Formats: sequence, C-alpha cells, structure tokens
Amino acid sequence: MKHLLLSFLIALTALMPSRAQTPFICKGDFYLVLSESVGPSNMYAVRIDPLTDEVIFEGLQAPNTGVQINAMGYRVTDNFIYGVHPESLRLYQIDSTGTAYYLGVPTGNLNLSFNYFAGDITPDGRYLVIIGSSGFSSDGVLVHIDLEDPNYSATSINITGPNVRSADIAFDPTNGRLYGYDGNGQRLVEYDPDTGVVSTNLGVGGLSNLMGGLFFDAFGNLYGYGTKTGENGQQVLFSFDKNTGSMEERARGPIASRNDACSCPYTIKLREWAPVEDVVPCTEVPFLIEIANTSGQEIADLILDQTFPQGFTITAISNLFGGTISAGGPGTNFFVIENMTIPLGISQIEVLVTLEPNASGTYQVQALLHGLPASLGESTLSDNPYTIQVDDPATITVSPLEIDFSNINTLICPGDQIDLSPSIYGVDYLWSDGSTEPAFTITEEGTYGVTISSGCDVVEETINVQEIQVDVELGQDITIELGDFVSLHPQYIPPAETLTIQWSTTLENSDICLNCENQFFQPLFDGLYTVDVSNGQGCNDVDSVMIFVLKNYQVYAPNVFSPNDDGINDRFFLQSKYAEELVSLQVFDRWGNIHWDVTGGTTNDARIGWDGKGRGKLLDPGVFVYRAVVRFLDGIERQFSGSVTLVR
Repeated sequence: MKHLLLSFLIALTALMPSRAQTPFICKGDFYLVLSESVGPSNMYAVRIDPLTDEVIFEGLQAPNTGVQINAMGYRVTDNFIYGVHPESLRLYQIDSTGTAYYLGVPTGNLNLSFNYFAGDITPDGRYLVIIGSSGFSSDGVLVHIDLEDPNYSATSINITGPNVRSADIAFDPTNGRLYGYDGNGQRLVEYDPDTGVVSTNLGVGGLSNLMGGLFFDAFGNLYGYGTKTGENGQQVLFSFDKNTGSMEERARGPIASRNDACSCPYTIKLREWAPVEDVVPCTEVPFLIEIANTSGQEIADLILDQTFPQGFTITAISNLFGGTISAGGPGTNFFVIENMTIPLGISQIEVLVTLEPNASGTYQVQALLHGLPASLGESTLSDNPYTIQVDDPATITVSPLEIDFSNINTLICPGDQIDLSPSIYGVDYLWSDGSTEPAFTITEEGTYGVTISSGCDVVEETINVQEIQVDVELGQDITIELGDFVSLHPQYIPPAETLTIQWSTTLENSDICLNCENQFFQPLFDGLYTVDVSNGQGCNDVDSVMIFVLKNYQVYAPNVFSPNDDGINDRFFLQSKYAEELVSLQVFDRWGNIHWDVTGGTTNDARIGWDGKGRGKLLDPGVFVYRAVVRFLDGIERQFSGSVTLVR
C-alpha cells in the first residue's frame, strides 16, 4: 500500500509545477519563443541595441524550455507565461528562467486536428485565449482555457466573419480589445473574444504576410515581429497604428522561423519628452511625463524624482497625483515628489523649465519612479517615445538665438508666395508690417524684416525679394473661314529667346510647331491653342486663344459659257475660294445623256472643265444640267447641281 501511495505522489508531482519556479517581474518586457517544426522551443527576452537600433534576442537562464510551445501569453496575476503545444494542446507554465512546467491537457470538446499557434491571456489573467486553425489557411475557433480551474476547462467559439489567418494575437492592456494580424489579407484585424466575430475594418498595412509575434506595451502601442513582404524569414520589428491599421518597419533582428511572442504590459511605465527638441536660451520649455498604469490597481506611496542639467530652472509642476514636493521644485533644477498615488490608465505631468542664458548644447533628461511593488520591478525609468530603444532618456538641444534667411530663394514668380517660418520655440516675433505671428507670407517684391526676442537676446534679419516678370499674350479669339491660314505672334516678356516655349492644342494631329516662337498654320476645325512659357528660375505664364473656323461649303458654277476658243469663258468648271478636291463632275443634256464625266482634280482648274463637246463633237447651243461632288479641306463632301447654258 505504501508503494502504491508513493507511486501516486510521484506521478502527481510530475504533473504539478515545481515549487522552485521563479516568477517574472512585470516591467513591460517583450518575450519571444523560437522553435523548429520539431524539438523544444528556446525563449528570449527581446531588446533593442542602443548603438545599432537592431533587435537582439537575450536568452534566458535555461538552455531551452524543454518542450515545444506556442500560443503563449503573460499572466499578470502570477507573473508566469503560459502556452500550449501547438498540436497536442498540452498546457505549460514558463518561469523567468525559461523553463516550462507541464500542467496538463485542457478539458473540453477540443479539435485536435487544428493547429494552435496564436494566443494571449486576458487582461484579468483568467483565460488563455488561443486560436485553432486549419493548417495555415484560416482561423477556425477561439478557445478559452480557464487558468483558475484545476482541470483547465476549455470552451470553443467558432470564428465568424471574413476569412482570416493570424499567427498571433494580443490583448490591448488599455481597453481589453483583442487584435491579430491577418497574413492572408496583410492587415490588422480585431476579434471579439466573447462571440468570435472578426472585424477587418482597420485597413491594409501591406508590409507583411506573416506576423509570428504580436505584443503591446503599457501605453497600448502595438508591435509585431514578422516577415516583410517579398523577403524570407521573420526578422523585422513593426509598429502599428491600431486605429487605422497602418504599420511601419522599426528595426531588424535575427531570423526567426517558427516563433511566438508575448509581453507583460500590465505594469507602470513612464515616457518623457520635450515637445520641441531644438530651443534657445531664456525660453520656457515644457517637459511631459506620461505615466501608464495598466497593473489593474491604483499604486500608492510612490516617489518620482528628476534632475535637470545645470542651466535649467523649474518654474512649475502640474499634477502631483496627491503627492508633495519633498525636495527641490520650482526655482531649482530638480524635484522629488513623494506619496504619489497613480490611478489606472494613462496620466500626464507637465514640468515647465526656463533655460538660463548660459545653457548651450545637447542634454539628456530622464525621470525615475520608485516604490513600485517587487512584482513590477520596484522602480522604472522614463522612456523616450521618439526612439525604438527602451528606457532611454529624452534629448533636447539648446542653441544660440540666430536667424538666417540667406538660404531662402529671394526670387518670386508672379502669383507665387514665399513662406518665412523661422520655427524658433518660445520667442517673440515682430515683422516689418507689425504682425507678431511666428510665420510670415510674402506675395510681392520688396524688403521685409523681422525682430526676434527671447528673454535675454534679440536678433534682426531682413530679406529683399525680387519678382521675376514672365508674361505671354496671344490676343483676342480669332474667327476665320475654312482654308484660311492663321499667324500667331505672341508678345513675350522677357524676349522669347530667353524662355522655354511649349505649345499645345485641344485638336489631334495638329500641324503647329510645338516649340516655335510664332505659329503659321491652316486650322480646319475649331480649337483652343495654348502657349506655356517658363524661365530658368521656374516661373511661367500661360495664355490661350480660341480659333473658330466658319464652314460655308460653297462653290461657284457659271450659268453660261461660250466654248468658242476666244480665250474667254471657254470651259465650264467649278470655282471656290480655295482649291477643293473635285470628286466628280458630270454634264447631261435634257434627255439625260451624259456628255462630260471626270473624277479627281480640284476646283478652280479650267483644264478639267467641260469644253462644250459631246463624244468629241461640238454640241449645239442649249441648256445642260451638271452634277458635282466636292470634298472640302476638312474631309466633308457636298453635292452640287444646277444648269448651265452653252452659247456660241
């Protein structure tokens, strides 16, 4: 009996986590597991190299987890990471050494034909939520594994909505919303953890087709580690705009094949920055300290302290969070605030600092919050949100008050403007027209000046602007008759030889000269003709003229002719203002007999006219009928007919 009891205890011990497990400290760190298709996973803390801005993987104490793990999440209630084997669904708990401890197989109606690669833990620490998918094609179910149930009961919810496939998911610590990255559609998506409904309304990021790791920081900023579209291997750190779905490549690191990621955003973190990073002495500059508390509870009895460089004097501190200034404060370059109580959510402190006249150079500024619970790391430094590195100081550069317009283009084209914006923070402006705005707009030539004043210095600068005259005039619209020629002689300022000239027209197949100074051509249709001139300084002017073409389609046919070889009116032929194409000309007698039939030639050509003969013989005087078809210059054909009297 003793042997049976001993065997039972040994077996039970093998199923339970070891008492020697060491929890993580929740300081907002990111963690990554890398696996091959078989074999145990290796676990790493993800860092950013401060010198190269590259992602580095720092291995934990254990050589590997001992098992293959995916779909993992950080549990804030006990500071352990949980995950499952992606095929067998064996549940594991991972401690800060990177060692995995087997907990058992979740109970419930689970589909073991699915793969389970994506997962995270709900912000309250109750459930490990994982996605079951059919191979690498589409998500099928959301599974909630109850970590507070000794049997780890699991409930499956069918995923509905658009067909998506996320390799990882992450809960937003600020609002509890669940996000994934759909590699099929290359887009950020959102899952309803209660109903399984997928929303794809965030737009397409388009930079990755596989995001093996997805994780948040304490401020609700979303990151992912995955493959850049068109490349092989997951080695790019991306940041997301969770409101629009847009994404940006931020850093690169080692290639990860089969990976999963999680973070512990349920902590207190600081960010600090100066809204303006380039300033001048004797101005007042704000520094913003943003505090994110996603730990799940208010944290009291905290101490915030900061020391500014010499030459920085604090003038005001807003929002002490119930604390008191125990040292330093306004009038000094440092402060210590004790007994602060930081509420849940994201809050902000503004510190106004005046820069003394001797301040010059680039400075680093960083705040320290301490008194945190041991599980949150006891203290935390502020982070510069403008960089990818973690817990690095804010920077600000103080330079002498200077203004220089020498790099401004002082030549202005007609109708253009020059915008002057020195962009010096915290100073007073006085422009030559009396305005005091920080920006000034010039629309015409002249001399303009500005006086800029800080608390201890004054500088002045002027700028002389000249207008470059470029003008072209084509005159009034023109009306002509079909066949007339048009001569266009624009008036150019400056002379045409100093300009680049470009003609255009609304008509196709026009015979205008595209780069000529003047034009001489025969328009056949109504059209708009435009000339665009420009000089070497980028100034241009444009003018247009409309040419209307009147089309009367008229020809003249004499009603009498005398073919007696006296050189006067000897032939009957059609006449017009301009020679038009004669398609045909026929002459008939009163009985319909045809006596003249020609094709081709032109109007105004007596040589192809009727000579008064029929079949080679002189015809008697009388009245004859003619019929003609004329094709005009624009391709339009018209038919003409009438009578002509032959006299001798």
